[in-house]
Amino acid sequence: SENEKECLVTQRILEYIRLNPEKDLSGDTLSKTFSYHKNHINKLVKRETGRSLSEYIRYSKIEYAKTILSEDVCSMTELSARLGYYDYSHFYKAFLLETGSHPAEYLPIKR
Repeated sequence: SENEKECLVTQRILEYIRLNPEKDLSGDTLSKTFSYHKNHINKLVKRETGRSLSEYIRYSKIEYAKTILSEDVCSMTELSARLGYYDYSHFYKAFLLETGSHPAEYLPIKR
């Protein structure tokens, strides 16, 4: 049915976002990737997650950032650039908004 098809598409979109946090995840890019208008993609994501597309993208990028930070494999500036934030300040604000804490809190404790 149409409903099942939309459900599958939604799951593919959400998985794509989760698995590709370092790619361009703009509405336009996702629209080209999945052949749906970005407004429709936003509606599908919102229906499934309760978050807008941009909120879900931010959530996915920050979840990924928490993992990378805990492994301490690159600087925060490098990580923010890898995730497509134009500067560390933009990344920091997104991180704070999503987690309520500073990215440094996810770094491993040095002994």
